Amino acid sequence: MKVILAGGGTGGHLYPGIAVAERLRNLGIPVLFMVSDRGLEQKVLSKLGYQYIEQKVSAFNGVGVIDKVISLTRFGKAAVSAMKYIGRTDKILLLGGFAAAPVALAGVMKEMDLYIHEQNSVMGSVNRMMGVHARRIFLSYSETNKSPARGIVVGNPVRSDLMRGSVKEENGRQILILGGSGGSRIINKTAVAAADKLLKAGYTIHHQTGEKLLEETLNEYEKNVDTDCKELQIEAYITDMAQAYAAADLVIARAGSGAVFETMYAKRPALYIPFARSSSDHQFYNALSVQKSGYAEILQEKDLDTEKFIGKINEMFGKINGYKESLFGVEPKDSAALIIKGMGL
Repeated sequence: MKVILAGGGTGGHLYPGIAVAERLRNLGIPVLFMVSDRGLEQKVLSKLGYQYIEQKVSAFNGVGVIDKVISLTRFGKAAVSAMKYIGRTDKILLLGGFAAAPVALAGVMKEMDLYIHEQNSVMGSVNRMMGVHARRIFLSYSETNKSPARGIVVGNPVRSDLMRGSVKEENGRQILILGGSGGSRIINKTAVAAADKLLKAGYTIHHQTGEKLLEETLNEYEKNVDTDCKELQIEAYITDMAQAYAAADLVIARAGSGAVFETMYAKRPALYIPFARSSSDHQFYNALSVQKSGYAEILQEKDLDTEKFIGKINEMFGKINGYKESLFGVEPKDSAALIIKGMGL
């Protein structure tokens, strides 16, 4: 018996699976990831030593007719291929995203034990479709929209090195800017436009641009500021996220569930800029759930400009102790352990 972790395409779908895989590895239970071929999974999983199968799949929602036909063709081929790698005694955990769909269908056809983890505050389309076949559905949020009544709230699995955060004792001026695993052009451009004023105001900036957006963002920075100054650190991809969170005083990020839970467990105040075209606006609802708890704020894309960006940062640093007070009450859930227990392992 092995556990199939199926899904991907973004870090938000991949990293919760890695958190579960860490625990399964410690229990001596074999794991196989079945993921997309976008390249992120290969880069991350190969370094961690996990076995994985890349599937040539693509999104069905939000694309034109021709791309929908291509997506369906790829889906069929991937589902047939998945049959070769999964056995009747295996258990499947769907992590969401279009890369989960072929494995889900193969699992249903083989009448295997199927489980779902929904990271976001709105159930994704693949998870909704497969929910009727799942033995259990694990949810990150108690208020998850479109979830079945039998959903179990377990939180979002976070890698063990990111679960040991503590509230920062001294107030600094370090800003950590993240745009999701692929980066965010609108966040990058706004950060670049604001950088000169922020640096002159005494802030330091650690900015993850995304691999594909690094060169264009660096070029823009060079037009505005001295990129060699020690107060500005620009990277395509941050490998040691635990250290990056530990150094930060404020995190500015998209509001995928992975970023929300990582920042919350790192016990850092956050300014979330939800992706405006996220499915069912789930990133906004992810951010709203923590804003209500008192340690995060939301700045929507439609309201995003340089002056509002700077103003919100200044406002949040002016209230930083209040956010810290709220963060003292954060108790991380061992979501990976809860999922594994719920799968009967």
